[in-house]
Order: sequence, then structure tokens, then C-alpha cells
Amino acid sequence: MYSRKKRRLLRFSYALLCVLMTFVAVWFFLLGELAKHDLQPQELSMAPFLADNGVRAQYDADLPPLVLAAGQGTTGTHAMFDATCELGLPSVHFRKQCAPRDPSPATRRGIKAHLKLLELFDRIRRTCQQSPQADECKFEHLPGLMHDMKRQVTKIVNGGGVLAVHDSPYTNLLRHLQRTVVPSDRLLIVTSERNPSAWAEKRAMDHPMEFVCREVFEHLMNRPTIRSDQPLVGAAFDMDECLLRALKRQKEEISFSPSYFQDVFVSYQTLVEEAGANETALQLLFRANEIAVEHYQDHVRRHLLPIYTLNLWDRPSAQSSTRTDASEISKEVMSAVLERRPTLASLFAGFER
Repeated sequence: MYSRKKRRLLRFSYALLCVLMTFVAVWFFLLGELAKHDLQPQELSMAPFLADNGVRAQYDADLPPLVLAAGQGTTGTHAMFDATCELGLPSVHFRKQCAPRDPSPATRRGIKAHLKLLELFDRIRRTCQQSPQADECKFEHLPGLMHDMKRQVTKIVNGGGVLAVHDSPYTNLLRHLQRTVVPSDRLLIVTSERNPSAWAEKRAMDHPMEFVCREVFEHLMNRPTIRSDQPLVGAAFDMDECLLRALKRQKEEISFSPSYFQDVFVSYQTLVEEAGANETALQLLFRANEIAVEHYQDHVRRHLLPIYTLNLWDRPSAQSSTRTDASEISKEVMSAVLERRPTLASLFAGFER
């Protein structure tokens, strides 16, 4: 007969053996599942970025129309924002929002989601441009951050509370926005344009912290004769496309190993600093910016088919106040909408013509 002490020891050993066997079984099961799906480490890091937004089905199909103002910043986007506000549409434009005096719960939620989106966007736009080697700015965090941004966009455009979205970050996520709006015929696209040459210099000088796709700009600066219709140019302001290209290169090119956000998205300020006193490099930078916005505006015209296009610099009232322009523009936008969708007259019920 075993002593009491030995019996306890045997029971403990048996329990420990059971735990170890369970752990080994779970371990081999997980290895089998990974092998079944044949996921490589890099593909795992892309998973949250590439995953379906997963929230489309949460929203009512019976939602009001959504105005997407697709113009890049520095093309009169403030005037377009003032116009949709004047039409009575709850609107967001970067740090500005407008809504009725007593906004609905849906509008409150939409504006809250917009502010969260800006907070995420600012990590790329400001935090990681000013402190590029901060831990939170490591490249490994970028796919997850982008995924979070796109979830906020989905909430905003399908929440039914915000009825007009302007400027970045929406213009940086156009493809996702188009895919995620349900139903798709809710989307009413308007845009604003500017002469590409004038825009290119003004944008870089007045908004140095705005970022672009580093790969595209370095390519354009090395090949300034490239045409604006080349596929690569399309990623200049497209965050989705730029990140996907970086992830693909990381997987296929041994020499390409991005460490920080700035290896993918780079500010004008950083590009100017890297050019230094090299006048030729600066000229190539502005030329790259010109080609990029030329491509963007052409893409919007050809593929998004806006119902209304604004060019403030071509208007007789170009020297007038923005407020005067907003009053005129609001009527023009409303006319363009009703010409194509007469049934939307109730959308502008609170607007005095």
C-alpha cells in the first residue's frame, strides 16, 4: 500500500500529465488549422486590413441620400461645405461640423464617429509625421489603424445622421466609401476642382503636414515625364492602394522593409526637407504633386461621374466672399440633385430658395 504522501504525489503527477496532454492536443490542433488555411505571417498581419467591414448588414436599407464632396482640399472644399450646411444637410468637413439646432441621435452618433475618425487619421497626418519613430508609428500597427479608420467611415456613411462628407480623410478612402454605402444609389457625388499647377504649389506650401504615398511621389520625382493616366499615380492620395502596394512589396522584395508609417505615407514637409536646397528636386516634387492631382480630378470626372462640379476660380464671383459663393453654390447643388432625382425634394424641405 502506498503511503498517504505518495498517493498525493501520484494524483498530482497524473493531473499534471493530463494538463500537459491537453495543451499538446490544443497546440497541434492550432497548427493544423493554420496549415489548412496556409496563412503566412505577412498575410496574417494583412488580415484586419483586408477583412470585410462586417457592419454593412447592421444598417437600414431605408436611409437618406449621402452627399460625397470628392474634391481634394485646397479646391474650394470650405465653400462646398458651407453650401451643404446652407441646404440644411448635417455635414462634416475635417474639424468643422454643422447640424440643426436640435440634432437627431443619429446625427450625434455620426459626428462622434467623425471625430473618432479624425483622431485616428491624425496619428498618420500629425503624430507620426512629427515623431516618425515613435512606437505607435511602427509599420506593423498601420494595417490595424487603417482597418479602424474604415470601420468609422462605414458607421458615418451608413448611420443616416450625417448627410454630407467633405475632404480628407474621405477623399483618401474613396474606394472603401463607395463599396460600403448601402444601398449604393444613396450616394450623390459632387466635386470641386482647381488648375493642377496652381493647386500643386498652394497645397504643399499651405498644408505641409498633409501626406501622400511615398512610393508614388518618389517614382514621379525620378520619372517626371510619366503621364497622369499611369495606374501607379492613382495611389498618390489613395490610402488603401498605397498600403496594399507597400504590403505586396514587403512580401515580394527583399530590399523593401518598411519600419514606420513614414516609409509609406510621407508629408510634404518631409519631402521638402529631403530635397533640401536642391532646386531641381523641389521642382520635381511640385511636378509630382501636379501630376497626382491631375490624375485624381480626371479619375473623379470619368469614374465617379459627379452630378455637380465646382471650380471657384472659373466663376464670375471668384473675388467675392465665400459666404456669397455658398449661397449660390447651395442652389446649384440642389438643382443638380433634383434634376437627376426629383423624388429627393423633401431632402431640402428646410431650405429657402
